[in-house]
Amino acid sequence: MLIGGIIFSAGLVSIAYVQSVFFLLLIFATFIAIGGPALGNLSVTKLVANWFDAKAGVALGIAAIGISFSGVIGKVFFGYLIDRVQANRPVMIMMLMQAIGIFGLTMVETFDLFLLSCFIFGLGFGGAMVLMSACFLKAFGSQNLGSVRGISAVIIVPVQPLGIFIVGQAFDAGFYIQAFLLMGVASLVALLVSSQISIQQKDYPSLQQQ
Repeated sequence: MLIGGIIFSAGLVSIAYVQSVFFLLLIFATFIAIGGPALGNLSVTKLVANWFDAKAGVALGIAAIGISFSGVIGKVFFGYLIDRVQANRPVMIMMLMQAIGIFGLTMVETFDLFLLSCFIFGLGFGGAMVLMSACFLKAFGSQNLGSVRGISAVIIVPVQPLGIFIVGQAFDAGFYIQAFLLMGVASLVALLVSSQISIQQKDYPSLQQQ
């Protein structure tokens, strides 16, 4: 994180002196693109995991509040929950909340129920980052957390634009509500899948070279 902070700071200082679009893009593609992720969720998660053991879930939840202000209650709640129950149970609750929120947003007809649906979805969505890090921590140990998060990002990040493309196409075709409903169905499928997952904490060897 220290190296990331130095690189990112150098990028911000460089932007103050830039006088052409080319150099502005060059700074964003180098200093900002490298320093930004080094200060992001992966670094914070790894750092916090090294400090806490028994209360890792709560610690990760509190750390996530500083990264994102959305779903603050959900982050702390799920962080507290995963420290005390089987790991897949909070994931199931998270996916159920997201499904209820999504279906509510598309079906309710009153403003009060709309707000309630937003609140329920926010609770579930807020727990996503905390639960991912906490489940990785329980399954692979703190010594492998950075490597596992990095490997998972290689799989997750390229797939994310596909969802944006599908929803954008659905909106242009006039099927925006159906796209929301598809997201709700996907959340229910994830709920069923997570119910079959068993995460047991073991002493895994480090994935990093000694």
